[in-house]
Amino acid sequence: MPSDSSVRGVLFEADERDVERMDVWEDVPVYELVPISVETADGIVEAFAYIMPEPPEHYEAVGDGCIAAIPIREIMDELDRLRTVG
Repeated sequence: MPSDSSVRGVLFEADERDVERMDVWEDVPVYELVPISVETADGIVEAFAYIMPEPPEHYEAVGDGCIAAIPIREIMDELDRLRTVG
């Protein structure tokens, strides 16, 4: 990723089992897990991010210049479901 680009996100510490679960959530191979450098308040951290190599056919604005390939209502419903399961 060019050094002049940035995205907002969340940095998680994850083990192999967590990554397997995230792969399902991120719909691998639609998204790919790639190495990145993340600038944090404590300095640069090496991490991984899910990217979509091809732009989605559908997306919707979810606020403040952000887009989602999955309708936001579907995302929120799934998060609510996961909260009750977990």
